[in-house]
Amino acid sequence: MFVTISYMKLFVLTFVWVAYVRCECEISMEAADKCGMKMMLFGNREATAPTNDAQLDNFCGQARTNMKCVSDFNDLCLKGNVQMAIKIALNNGKKYMDKRCNNPKDRSDFMKHVQCLSPKEKMEPFHVCADKHLVMLSKLRDVTKEDRVPTLCCITHLSQDCLRKQFQSTCGEDTANYWDDSWNELVEENMSFACSNYDSIAKCESDLNPTALKTIKDVIATDDAAVLAQRHKFKSEISTAVELMEFFD
Repeated sequence: MFVTISYMKLFVLTFVWVAYVRCECEISMEAADKCGMKMMLFGNREATAPTNDAQLDNFCGQARTNMKCVSDFNDLCLKGNVQMAIKIALNNGKKYMDKRCNNPKDRSDFMKHVQCLSPKEKMEPFHVCADKHLVMLSKLRDVTKEDRVPTLCCITHLSQDCLRKQFQSTCGEDTANYWDDSWNELVEENMSFACSNYDSIAKCESDLNPTALKTIKDVIATDDAAVLAQRHKFKSEISTAVELMEFFD
């Protein structure tokens, strides 16, 4: 999760606002998307969970480097409200990262609750949750305009639930609660603003347009490799957001 969670906040912000992309840009979308992926713990199959202080220092350093890459792309290549939304998400992600990397207690807690993800193979079910998240986001293009923001809220709930179930299975209830709190720390403010009418999976199931609900629940329930392979068009939420902007004008 880690920096990944800040991108959930990015989507809540970005799809409530209108976005624009600059015509002149020296950083490619592909390069920025790759940096966005490398900031992620889940959804980046090259990532390994840090199990000691040296590995955590390296993890934090790599996250900062790739965050700078995304920030440069945002400053040079985007404009308007999408640029503002990404800047806010990056700033909040930096605060979150600095807290886990620099504050002794938070650093210790993070290490305690990430070690259960080693060896690397244990992270695959979490990567699948990230795959499903990106595929669900791509389905927003098939949702009616008035249902897109509510559907986005429900995607966020389903993605969190997917990760929570994996943490419960792999690491236990205490660690699942830790990551739930971490998720909420980053998304709660904007979820409260944009998703007050869809504040839980139960509300989504009762109030979301049934067609939109089925579209995203079919993704979260699938183990079909062909469906999940659609994720690989996007490496991170950066490219997903830019591509989907036109559907939120």
